[in-house]
Amino acid sequence: MPGLGYPDLVSQEPKRAVQPLSNEALRHFHDGADLLRQGRLKEAEPLFRAVIARYPDLPEANATLGALLGALGRPQEAEPYLRRALRARPDSADAHGNLGNLLRDLGRLAEAEACLREALRLRPRYPEALNNLGAVRRDQGDQAGAGNAFRAALEQRPGFHLARANLAQLLLQQGQAAAAEAQYRLLLRATPQDAAILAGLGESLRRQGRHAEAEAHLREALRLRPESGAAWVELGNILLAAARPVEAALCFHAALERDPRQPEAHLGLGIAAAAQGDYAAAEKHFRAALALNPDLAAAHNSLGDTLRNQKAFREAEASLRRALQLAPDLAEAQVNLAFTLLQTGRDEEGWAAYEHRWQAAPWAHRPQHLPGRLWQGEDLTGQSILLQAEQGLGDTLQFVRYAQLFPPETRVVLRVQRSLVRLLQRLPGIAGVQSLDEPPPALDWHASLLSLPHRFGAAAPAVPYLAAEPSRVAAWRQRLAHLPGVRIGLAWAGSPGMAADARRSLPLHLLEPLAELSGLSFVSLQRGPAADATSRLPLERPAMDGDDFEDTAALVMALDLVISVDTAVLHLAGGSGRPVWLLNRYDSCWRWQEGRDDSPWYPSLRQFRQPAPGDWASVVRSLQTALARKAWITGTCQG
Repeated sequence: MPGLGYPDLVSQEPKRAVQPLSNEALRHFHDGADLLRQGRLKEAEPLFRAVIARYPDLPEANATLGALLGALGRPQEAEPYLRRALRARPDSADAHGNLGNLLRDLGRLAEAEACLREALRLRPRYPEALNNLGAVRRDQGDQAGAGNAFRAALEQRPGFHLARANLAQLLLQQGQAAAAEAQYRLLLRATPQDAAILAGLGESLRRQGRHAEAEAHLREALRLRPESGAAWVELGNILLAAARPVEAALCFHAALERDPRQPEAHLGLGIAAAAQGDYAAAEKHFRAALALNPDLAAAHNSLGDTLRNQKAFREAEASLRRALQLAPDLAEAQVNLAFTLLQTGRDEEGWAAYEHRWQAAPWAHRPQHLPGRLWQGEDLTGQSILLQAEQGLGDTLQFVRYAQLFPPETRVVLRVQRSLVRLLQRLPGIAGVQSLDEPPPALDWHASLLSLPHRFGAAAPAVPYLAAEPSRVAAWRQRLAHLPGVRIGLAWAGSPGMAADARRSLPLHLLEPLAELSGLSFVSLQRGPAADATSRLPLERPAMDGDDFEDTAALVMALDLVISVDTAVLHLAGGSGRPVWLLNRYDSCWRWQEGRDDSPWYPSLRQFRQPAPGDWASVVRSLQTALARKAWITGTCQG
């Protein structure tokens, strides 16, 4: 039977050395074989049992019934029949192959491997046994060995779809989504109406970020097999990756309607809930997934991340370490563990774990085709290094300070976002600054800015390290001279493309109570779509120089105080040494650490934290109190 994994489910016609079979037994055998060819396994079972009742030692009947029971998911019942067949025919490659596959189903992998190797010794050209050996090696954690076995099976039989499907799934597990896509497309060429292959192709496309193509293939798979819970789960995963959590949740519910015992569906519902900030619901679904499969590493990882966002740091760490016990190569769990450690002030271990981010999309993408070798702490005296931005503008502004720690004899070149080039050209000790859209220069070494804390293993360099051009600062002071009292810059929203932006940003109208305070003038530092927001708060909206942060830095230096959500303006003010207040969401970013209202990164920064998720009203009341007592001067404010 195709796809069952038991190579010799329908045996050859039985022969008896001592006496011929009765006509009735022979008829039962042939009728059973016909039913097997039609896929009617349950109907075939009693016919083979009838043959064995009359002829208990008939190897063909024992082998076929054993393989049949294995295919029906009853491996413990099957084993005695397969062993009886093997005793009668110890030189039968099929008997060894079937027993090996059965032992794999029973989790007895070493015995399974021995049987399959014996089958291959007896019959070297045996693609089914090679395929099953690949499955055993995969289950043993030997991905390289599994891939070799699947490829060997395909060399012997290029049209062996089960081996190709196994290879495609393995490539996905190895993170080789493009290679998996190629295998699925070969399968689809042969079986264009196969829903499972369409779903696998969709998953490979999702992992490459090609969400629209992936969605189209999954919807076609579900048109062909709407009852497939696994396909509904994968469509939900695609919609999650496309930042459509509400639609994704509908898919996961559809999967559970078809099969309530799908841990992956609960996992998806949890991720969808977390994406919308509902961590309590997310935790419930992750625990439901683990109740169904306690060894689901992805659920332990997601539970740990959700517990961190609920400030249950010890439980979060335990969940994440359990995920890594189950799946040591799960980079997402390493990154979430890094966030947990960094958020609780355990920097050395946290920065080491954060180096796994390169394998954990979408956190970071390792720069490709950079010159020189990757720097991992070597002495660079008399050599050159390219330091590359890898994530957001705020990350670049925060970590560019480490560029000053290289020896004076090292030629350091920065490669950063275009809007930061002119500002960072003023950074001391830098030989040059170029934009990310320019070809990188030929240097001896390269490194990512966010790897520097781990590589240096030192406290952050002193602030301030950012400076605006003095003439620009003077010009801004002149432009703002008409504003009475204390001049305060406001930034109330981050980039809409950031996953947590809906939680870190607040509507401008929530800041209207600040208008009740006298002696204050507010200046907009907001960029992006939110800059056009309206409210009753009197707000100066100066025209800034496009996207150039040097002009913004000069404006910041001309202000008395900056109040901002967690966005690039905050890092600009902090790195310039200006008084800056952070309006911080409840599920704070790791960099602000837990249990403090100051910052290890910026001495001039004070935090105003949400006491509960979404509670900006309390933050604004604390802000009013601090402004009323001029806390940016005294340095005393309570977040």
